[in-house]
Amino acid sequence: SGQLSAFGYAITEEPEGADLWLINTCTVKNPSQSAMSTLISKCKTANKPLVVAGCVPQGSRDLKELEGISIIGVQQIDRVVEVVEETLKGHEVRLLSRKTLPSLDLPKVRKNKFIEILPINVGCLGACTYCKTKHARGHLGSYSIDSLVDRVKIVVSEGVREIWLSSEDTGAYGNFSIQIVIDLRSVTYHILPFYFASVILYFLGRDIGTNLPNLLNAIVAELPADRSTMLRIGMTNPPFILEHLNEIASVLRHPCVYTFLHVPVQSGSDAVLK
Repeated sequence: SGQLSAFGYAITEEPEGADLWLINTCTVKNPSQSAMSTLISKCKTANKPLVVAGCVPQGSRDLKELEGISIIGVQQIDRVVEVVEETLKGHEVRLLSRKTLPSLDLPKVRKNKFIEILPINVGCLGACTYCKTKHARGHLGSYSIDSLVDRVKIVVSEGVREIWLSSEDTGAYGNFSIQIVIDLRSVTYHILPFYFASVILYFLGRDIGTNLPNLLNAIVAELPADRSTMLRIGMTNPPFILEHLNEIASVLRHPCVYTFLHVPVQSGSDAVLK
């Protein structure tokens, strides 16, 4: 909405009077997708131009509900004004290609003017069988510490009271994984008494040469000593928070950081949690 507002569009709470409906979607929970389908039906009944954005079109572009509708994926959000204008002209636009990380400095309209939601990375390292978000968001990509600290300085100067660090997995910040599949048919058949077709090896490294504790320490160094701006760490999965538990605990003791962690138990099955 920030980009559209900056371009002269007015955001309204009354859908009946709007020139176009823009639905931003999420795939984390089935009710979110059901709500999207309901809104699309209402929009078609109202005969309004429609753009559907976010995770659902990115991960499920062939859904029947999206036929004949302009859609824009998670990594093309900086082109939302272009998509809206073409849709208002009667054209159907579909922008779903993946590219570099979206800019942190895109215009925005905060729901709460005192809270800045700051993404530190996009995507994740998992392949959990129940999760559709990975299909939409893709593999992990992390913003640099410098770019995130620069954004923190800006929002502090704007009078923001809270900064919420967000991502699909904040603890994975700065990591990357490599999957190597080795074909053993030609090298082990005559050596081992039993036969494997292949083996998969996983290696964990750093995509930008750093980690979450380094980022957190750089951010808290920029927070006002009077606690006028507080920091909250968003969701992380157990493997990565355990890797840096002592360092994270130290950061949580900082007076400008909420002593809060969101570490969900997604499943008790190792087969499900890949």
